[in-house]
Amino acid sequence: MSDIPLSSLPDTLRPIKVDDWAEACNWIRLRWGRTAWEDDVILYDDARYWCSEEVWGGLQNLLNKGSEFPPNFAELTKAVKEWRANHLQHRLDEYKIQSELPAPKGSLKDYLDMIGAESFAHACYQKVQERARNNKLEVYEDPNAYDKWTMDWNEAKATYMNGLGKSLGQSKSISQDSSWDEIVAP
Repeated sequence: MSDIPLSSLPDTLRPIKVDDWAEACNWIRLRWGRTAWEDDVILYDDARYWCSEEVWGGLQNLLNKGSEFPPNFAELTKAVKEWRANHLQHRLDEYKIQSELPAPKGSLKDYLDMIGAESFAHACYQKVQERARNNKLEVYEDPNAYDKWTMDWNEAKATYMNGLGKSLGQSKSISQDSSWDEIVAP
């Protein structure tokens, strides 16, 4: 998502100010009469992130519906959200304010590409090297192995986790070798 400064937006796409909210509340009172809202100032805290275009668009939609009673705040909120979804998004797209984010990545390959590792074993080796640099090796990790964990990966990969590839997929697991009845039934 690309953020742009509010100052580069027209006033109608910036968050409303207290005076804008007071004007909208007065407009409602002029069109429908007294509202059931006890305190317009407190309601401003909920409306302060709306922009002028969506407030006035939502109010126009409410007026066009022809209700004889003034809208309550929940109805106004719904009208503002409808206006935002149906009309305002096109205006915001002009400024490229909201763009779709790329699909989340999460596969092992994506992670390996991100850290610059060629394999799972390489990623593990990098983590052990990092722990060795920070003097935080695990108790089972030999501090003197692989030249005190300074050996280049191209040299270390011949022996580091060399049995891992043979064992992956070879273990007996629920999904590979057993049916649910065999596991549950004694």
